[in-house]
Amino acid sequence: MIIFPHIPKTGGSSLRAALEAAYGKRLLLDYNNSRTLSRSAQKWSSMKLAFWQFSLRQRFDLVYGHFDPAAYSAVIGPRAMFFRDPAKRTVSHYYYLQQRKKLDKVSLAEFAARPQVQNIYAQLTRSRGTAVETLPYVGLTDRYSDSLKLFHAVFGVQLEERVKRVGAIQPPSDALEAVAPFQASNQAVYDRARRRFDQLCKRHL
Repeated sequence: MIIFPHIPKTGGSSLRAALEAAYGKRLLLDYNNSRTLSRSAQKWSSMKLAFWQFSLRQRFDLVYGHFDPAAYSAVIGPRAMFFRDPAKRTVSHYYYLQQRKKLDKVSLAEFAARPQVQNIYAQLTRSRGTAVETLPYVGLTDRYSDSLKLFHAVFGVQLEERVKRVGAIQPPSDALEAVAPFQASNQAVYDRARRRFDQLCKRHL
């Protein structure tokens, strides 16, 4: 079973459509989990934990969505992640939330300065099996077509290239400059992800 957490605004809607078409009922969409499942699993007996893992693997081939990777740390299976240029991701995320009125009088720079935004890549690559250098699959939004080819090469599943833009708007010309000072942590992880992507492409494509 492939564990595939989706980092917001990294092309997830397009990828989700492709995964739904390829996996059908064997795809588990998880957009509600945070740490509840992982905390519960820590208290389970080894027998209950083993049964839960067996049940998931019997019913699903891949889990995808907005969830803390730690929630599935007990599940055996490869991990996969998609990354995007961190400044572009931050800008896209901000205007996506603004469009849906989920931010109240917060400037772009203030949003980018939030710890959870500054460190989103580090937070999502610290769980078991999610260290960038060990991921069997890494996708890059800016190389989407190649990322789908790599997915096929690694997992043997052909994904149709579907471009589905959700809430896409044209940000101000100075938007990337406004968030740049807050990208050090994310950029460090992104650079590692790009190197890993190149390594995997050379190995599989």
